[in-house]
Amino acid sequence: MRRRLDVRLAPPRLTSLWRLGASISVAVALSAVARSYGMEVGVRERLYAVLTLGVVLTVHLIVRDLHRRALVAGPADLVGAELAIRSGSARSLLATGTTIALWTASGSLPDLPDLGQPAVVLIALGLPLLVLGTVTDTWQVTYALSGRPAWPAPAATLLAAALTATPLVWAPREAGETRLDNWYALPHARFADLDQRSGAWRLWGPEGGIQVGQARAYLSGDGTAARPAPLALSGDGRHVVYLDRASRRLVLAHLLSRRERHLTGPLADEAVPEPALSHDGRHVSLTTAAGVELIDATTGARTPLPGVRRVLGLGPDGGVATTGLAALPGAPDTELVTFDHSGKVRTRVRFDPTLRVRLSPDGRTLAVVTRNEIVTMDPGTGEVRGRARLRLPTHPDAPEPLGWDEESHVLVRIDRYGQDKGTYHLVDPVTGKSRPLRDIPDDLWNPVFGKVPSGEDS
Repeated sequence: MRRRLDVRLAPPRLTSLWRLGASISVAVALSAVARSYGMEVGVRERLYAVLTLGVVLTVHLIVRDLHRRALVAGPADLVGAELAIRSGSARSLLATGTTIALWTASGSLPDLPDLGQPAVVLIALGLPLLVLGTVTDTWQVTYALSGRPAWPAPAATLLAAALTATPLVWAPREAGETRLDNWYALPHARFADLDQRSGAWRLWGPEGGIQVGQARAYLSGDGTAARPAPLALSGDGRHVVYLDRASRRLVLAHLLSRRERHLTGPLADEAVPEPALSHDGRHVSLTTAAGVELIDATTGARTPLPGVRRVLGLGPDGGVATTGLAALPGAPDTELVTFDHSGKVRTRVRFDPTLRVRLSPDGRTLAVVTRNEIVTMDPGTGEVRGRARLRLPTHPDAPEPLGWDEESHVLVRIDRYGQDKGTYHLVDPVTGKSRPLRDIPDDLWNPVFGKVPSGEDS
């Protein structure tokens, strides 16, 4: 913990500025590495992080070598000239390294709130200017004092790095937004809806609801007249996909661990895809006008699905989709296809695109709901497995299937004739019997369902 007798090639102020700039740069780069374990970090950010670490390491090793390389025995003027050359090299390296490291590190920063931008500019420009002032000073090589404790400088460096990295690892967002850290009260999300009064998405769990401030609610404008921004929940209620308000990326988040993964880069309103999640949240499909892409949230693998236009559901072994969009009667021929996670099509059968359907969590049963019946079919063969007459309150149109509960009942929504008998019902696909869910408000706007409560939970 003590310095040995050695020469000092650079002024103490320059050395201190180098340590400060290097610690901040390394902290920013390592924070990008840490964030990559919880979310998708872009290639650009990763390259800048690697470049920053490379610059700091290279400068450190060269300056260390200049201080430790043995001096050739000779006349005093020759030794003095050698030390002067080394001093000039060390000062140039420290000044240049500080500037380059800070500038490259800024490229690996996450999306910062508006208040964070001036701080970045101040550090990225202010420290290099201070360093430039020390380089122009006259400096004579001196001998470092021995016997003085060496721990204060490394300790201060580590403290600066920790203070810089800690807030960046959690990817700060715009001021005043609700962070994922505040979602711990939800063991799982039953459903989400758009609150028209606050203009924000709300997640509802067993104990109530919370507002998701970082999720963008509307596209192409503000207010209820705008198009709702996408939000999807997994069947287990533990995963949510939303459009991040600050970065404009689609983000996959886990409610319990609060880990995030970026599914896309920044998006324009017209290019935002429609997401769908598997029951366990591992697989995500993104549907745009150009086609459908399947993403493995664990490995990050992305697989295009050629010819697919609408995903009906994702199961543990693959998914079910159609080759046409939902349409009115008389639409062109459409096929029902099943595919595995590699994108390989397994089966194709004819399909009516006007049907309202919902895939079971295991991916093996497709529930088809008409105005008077509920039909279960094999998605691979199109074979009808069961058919039952719906026993629901009087309703003018075909109910809309929204999900399955853990007891293999289908959640449907009906339009009522002004009767106070509930909007949301669980239907037994075998018998057609139904029971209303009383704990789900009837006035939800644009609801998205995750973990569907069973009749005993309601």
